[in-house]
Parts: sequence; structure tokens; C-alpha cells
Amino acid sequence: MMNILFVCNANSCRSPMAAAFFNHLCTQNKITGVAAVSAGTQAEEGAPASQLAVALMANLGVVIENHISRRVTAEMVSDCEAIFCMEKAQLNELTKDFPEAKEKARLLLTLLDSKLGVEDPVGGDDEMYQQCFLNMMPALAELSDRIIRSR
Repeated sequence: MMNILFVCNANSCRSPMAAAFFNHLCTQNKITGVAAVSAGTQAEEGAPASQLAVALMANLGVVIENHISRRVTAEMVSDCEAIFCMEKAQLNELTKDFPEAKEKARLLLTLLDSKLGVEDPVGGDDEMYQQCFLNMMPALAELSDRIIRSR
């Protein structure tokens, strides 16, 4: 099983949307043996997903309404083959707290040869959440395509 970890700050919108949509892409593309999970570098354990993120994903047929926020743990880092962070700050914090993550962690948008981060939509309206997701979606599709090509 290939485990992929998506990381943001609070684990309430960006990383849960990324993990859920990536798992959705894997199902659609009949990619087996791959599972994505999400966590936050500063997550409040047990907090729910943002309602705007839940609504956005529901419109795409992806369910995250039962998501519960989790903080990144050493076990998560050790159990995954790849880690994708939303912003440089999370990447820096992750590799500082878990030096073993350095070899497998990178910014999500580097999959598209971009050095940009995925901006946090928290505090914004549904349009900001939609833009956030639209920024992530091509990288998630590229990741699933790379897995398909590697098999």
C-alpha cells in the first residue's frame, strides 16, 4: 500500500480536500493500493472540516463532512511514501519537527513545477475556497497520472 500524506495548518480545509479528492481520482482511475490521508502542523485535534470545504466537496460528489482534524504525528510521517505540504511554512515546520520527512516532503504545487503555495482560504467566502481547490486540482491530477504511468 502506498500512503500519501497531505499537510496544511489546521487540517480543516486544504489538506482534507486534497486527500479526499485525490482518493476520489484514484477510485475514478481504478488506481488500487494507494491511499491519501491528511493532517495539520497546528491542527486542533477533533475539530470538524470547514463547512465551506464540506459544501464545495459535496458539489463534486466527494464527502468530507465526517472529517476530524488531526495533527501530524511521527507515525504518519513514517507510514507514508510521500508528503505534500500546501505552503513553505508547513514544509519547514514539518521537516524541523520530523527530520525524517525531509526526503519525502515537498510542496504540492511542485508537481506542476511551481514554487508557489496553496493559499489558505480560511476566513474567506465560498469563492476563495473554490479558487483554493482549483489551484490544487491540477497537481492532484498530475499525481494520479504519475502513479498510473509508473505502473
